[in-house]
Amino acid sequence: MSAPRRATRGLGAALLLLLAVAAGAARTLEGVVVAVNDGDTLVVRSGGRNLRVRLAEVDAPELHQPYGYQARELLSRLVLERTVRLEVVTVDQYDRLVAHVRMEDGRDVGEELLRAGLAWWYRQYSRNRQLQQLERQAREQRRGLWAEQDPVPPWLYRRMHPIVR
Repeated sequence: MSAPRRATRGLGAALLLLLAVAAGAARTLEGVVVAVNDGDTLVVRSGGRNLRVRLAEVDAPELHQPYGYQARELLSRLVLERTVRLEVVTVDQYDRLVAHVRMEDGRDVGEELLRAGLAWWYRQYSRNRQLQQLERQAREQRRGLWAEQDPVPPWLYRRMHPIVR
């Protein structure tokens, strides 16, 4: 399949899902995690399709940042090859589903990353005070990336190190 055709097929699926989410339907999906790209991005096999998923309301370090690989490792340990529930919030500019990802025991993956000190509460896209509190606790206890003197948030790191897409 050609690249433009693949892109169109992915875009069509993303648009249909976005319309369904906007209409209040199909907000929750279930599937098996087949890949973990980094600390906040994964691939879920659901309904015969591979869905690229970005965790909602948290931002993990980029892989080349301190604790980037640790964040990916924790995410892999929590969900790789396991069934998860996606609570879809939106579709982002890269055609990824932005979703809260819940493990079979009901725990939210983003909360677990924050608790371990391996992600930032993404305050630009969230008003969730519980997530803010989890980040604050990890900072106070100097867990994970908060053991660093002055950790660079991933949104600033991305600005300083742009990637050609």
